[in-house]
Amino acid sequence: MTRSIVDIEAIAGKLTLDEKIQLLAGMDLWRTFQFPEKGLPYIKVTDGPNGARGGADVLDSVVTAALFPAPASVGATWDVEMAELMGKGIAQDSRSKKAHVSLAPTINIQRDPRGGRSFESYSEDPILSGDIGAAWITGCQGQGVLATPKHFVANECETNRRSVSSEVEEAPLREIYLRPFQRVLRNLRQKGLDAPGCIMTSYNRLNGISCSEDERLLKGILREEWGFDGLVMSDWFGTYSVKGIKAGMDLEMPGPTLHRSVEQVHEAIKAGEVTEADVNDRVRRVLELVSKVEQRLLTNDPPLDFCASPEDENEVGLQNEEISSSIRKIATEGMVVLRNKDNLLPLEPTKAGGQKKFAFIGHPAIEAIQSGGGSANLTAQYKTTPLDGFKDVLKELGSAADDVEIVYTEGCQLHTTPPPPTGEILGNETVKFEWYSGVSEIGENDVPFLVTELEKPSWNPGTALPEGIQVPCAIRVKYSLTPKSTGLHTLSLQAFGKATIKVGEETWNYSSEENPMEYFVAMDQNRRNKQFQLEGEKATPVVVDYTTFIIDDADAIERFMAFRMGFDEYYDDEKKRNEAVEAAKNADVAIVFTATGAEYESEGYDREDIHLPRLQNELVAAVAAAQPNTVVVNLTGSAVYMPWVDDVSAVLQAWFPGQECGRSIADALLGLGSGGGPSGRIPSVWPKSIQDHPSYGNFPGHFESEERGHDVVYYKEGLFAGHKWYEEKQIEPLFWLGYGLSYTTWERELVSVEGALSPEGGKVTVNVRVQNTGSRVGKDVIQIYVKPTDAAGRPKRALVAFVKVTVQAGESTTVSLVLDQEAVSYWEQGQNGHWKVDQGDYEVCFVTGSKMISLAF
Repeated sequence: MTRSIVDIEAIAGKLTLDEKIQLLAGMDLWRTFQFPEKGLPYIKVTDGPNGARGGADVLDSVVTAALFPAPASVGATWDVEMAELMGKGIAQDSRSKKAHVSLAPTINIQRDPRGGRSFESYSEDPILSGDIGAAWITGCQGQGVLATPKHFVANECETNRRSVSSEVEEAPLREIYLRPFQRVLRNLRQKGLDAPGCIMTSYNRLNGISCSEDERLLKGILREEWGFDGLVMSDWFGTYSVKGIKAGMDLEMPGPTLHRSVEQVHEAIKAGEVTEADVNDRVRRVLELVSKVEQRLLTNDPPLDFCASPEDENEVGLQNEEISSSIRKIATEGMVVLRNKDNLLPLEPTKAGGQKKFAFIGHPAIEAIQSGGGSANLTAQYKTTPLDGFKDVLKELGSAADDVEIVYTEGCQLHTTPPPPTGEILGNETVKFEWYSGVSEIGENDVPFLVTELEKPSWNPGTALPEGIQVPCAIRVKYSLTPKSTGLHTLSLQAFGKATIKVGEETWNYSSEENPMEYFVAMDQNRRNKQFQLEGEKATPVVVDYTTFIIDDADAIERFMAFRMGFDEYYDDEKKRNEAVEAAKNADVAIVFTATGAEYESEGYDREDIHLPRLQNELVAAVAAAQPNTVVVNLTGSAVYMPWVDDVSAVLQAWFPGQECGRSIADALLGLGSGGGPSGRIPSVWPKSIQDHPSYGNFPGHFESEERGHDVVYYKEGLFAGHKWYEEKQIEPLFWLGYGLSYTTWERELVSVEGALSPEGGKVTVNVRVQNTGSRVGKDVIQIYVKPTDAAGRPKRALVAFVKVTVQAGESTTVSLVLDQEAVSYWEQGQNGHWKVDQGDYEVCFVTGSKMISLAF
């Protein structure tokens, strides 16, 4: 199809001031405003960091997405090629959903492992975060889809995220939290590539000023210092006033607008808060975004067209072997071998004398723990559980695996969200819904307008109400529970609104988060559980009176009506654990699967601690005591407490692997794939105890009031974030940044450091020889750190470069890493703060195993 490039000047000249103001906010949840009669189409954006949601939202993701591993897994690859591969795959799936812009990558810092969205970021280190992010953007924009690095800036906690102020001194702000964004722009510029099409601001305030209204950030640093020429958009509902127009925030998302209506902006212009020139500047960025998108439409095959309306988009989930293979490869190579006593891994079930009987233990063995929660939790194209994936891969290996035996036992519960009761638990009866139209609560003498019946006691958000029901409305739900055993049984309710639950003669009151956006992003935080003593084989009546909160928009009330009742039978933890122990004793190898998942790690809230949920630690300890060949596969998005780590033979950190969860774990356990199995390295230091961590005591924040402006999170660790704190305080963590074992053996030699640096510039080349001395192909990560000889008041060393190399068994290669002035520069605080390079000697160090080798330059 042939098109003319969008003529920005011509369109701008045709727009009235009112029309320009309309362009400063979205048209709907995922689209910018359009004026087709003036030649201006809309731009469609989509989540996100690990997949392309498309035009659906968290309530109705009907169209599936290719679900990639969590960004923490990509950070753990330490491999820019894997990051580029992921950006490419997500862009391809975005195109199938007619999306022009991807709302990714997330390049915030993993400041604290309790952070709800830590799994969405790459690392604690700004260099690793920036380089991986730049590679992701390269892959994405190479497919014609513009990228949106986010969240700008210092958005490292979820608690009170819309109002909390991140209090950060200028030096750590520049050297740690801004640096990934700066690094992205620098890397792309050096390679002659386009900058990301957009940048998204964060919800939080920075040192008291909302990031979406911070003129110093958006104009002074981002545009004037760094030369960014793309569009700046808000996070969803992260616009708080009209001030962002003057500050340089171009686009309020989503639409319809809350803070940039024609009337509001005219009033601001009249009051002198905003000028027409400010409006024109913001509009120009929107028009330039359309132009950048169209230029990519012309140069990519197959072409991605503009659509006349959302109804014309015809979204599909792009499922093909190339994308599936990429997901599996990235997931496997991001997994980290944390322990491998006596080289138990890789498992060798197909070899003579190899392990033949395996006990798969833990609920995550039969559930695909694919992703964390919130906007990253997409509807995957398919799922592969670790148990099924292991069986699939054994089949791929052929008849040599025919005699392998696998038994499964749960061992303990994982979730705290009981499933809805069905079937025999309901006495094989339906659930009665009594509908009360036009009321917000049910009166004593009220008669239902309508009675319907459903199979389970839940109502999904977005479901159309029965014909004739007017909002507000209330529902009385009636059913009976018939448990199999007598004991304390668990009922749960997760609902947007208020409810009164009567179980037998006991009454329970419920109320949820009132903000619908915050509720649906973090629904699990609104689940309430309560135990009731129920008699086995006896029906106990349950009556639930439910109503949603009153919202101005009647359509929104219908859309947000949602509740979910759950039920769990009495669970005998000791019995289940004993069953797991017996299975382990009778196996050659016990593989215990531990996890968190979307219920525990999610946008919208932070974790209280880093313990594995429920009784998983107790399960691992019991199995390890019974079976010396115990492997733990841990599926979490960030660090967890591992009190049993020295008692098991092997530990594999699998992160959240995406839709190839099961097969990628099998590849890692069996040492399969072009890289010889897992080759990940820890992207953020793992504490032995959260009390050791630099952010402890200052995370998630201090909340003196519910009002915006009274809650703060202090970044008191300053420059000593992550591993730098542990080195400064001489605290031994559980695992250092960059730690990870291999299935082969390595010898590394720092051959030479050539060149020189000065305050004016220069370059230094670090040459490292890497030899694979083992019998298997492997991938090694060379990490270069620089240490100033006079480090008073500054971290002892900092990561400045890294590279990942594949080396065949018995072979060697030499890699060269080039350092420039940035490697030895630091931010000097003061009224005229600036980057500075001190004269003197520096040590260049590289990691070999757990040792540091140094050479002065």
